[in-house]
Amino acid sequence: MKYQNLIFNLPMGYEINEAYNGNITITNKLIGVGAITISRYEIPTNYEFIIQNELNDFLITIENYSENLKRIDKQINKNRFCTEFVTLKKIFWKIWIFYEYGIAIFISYNCEAIFKRSEVFVIDEIVKSIQIKS
Repeated sequence: MKYQNLIFNLPMGYEINEAYNGNITITNKLIGVGAITISRYEIPTNYEFIIQNELNDFLITIENYSENLKRIDKQINKNRFCTEFVTLKKIFWKIWIFYEYGIAIFISYNCEAIFKRSEVFVIDEIVKSIQIKS
């Protein structure tokens, strides 16, 4: 699947919907319990993009997020980072930030915490497949 300058694999049953603001969502309407949202931004060359700082700025925009929540952070490589946590209202979130070729990709997935195991493996595979083409 190709979208703008992103290339990724979608398993059978998953579909892309484009929002009015240019973001896309990926869902499985039949058996999915959550949704992936992908936002793409071109970053000016004179801007110092630090993934952890950008992540922290993004996290404070999430409803019911608290810095006191237990987070599991993972540096995938120098240009890719992810974190996951459950909010006080029992919503599971997993967030990835990719930064390559002057393009930042913010990817988020959320669902009710009790359902996270039913879909998170497939979501991880979709996200792992994402490539940014310059």
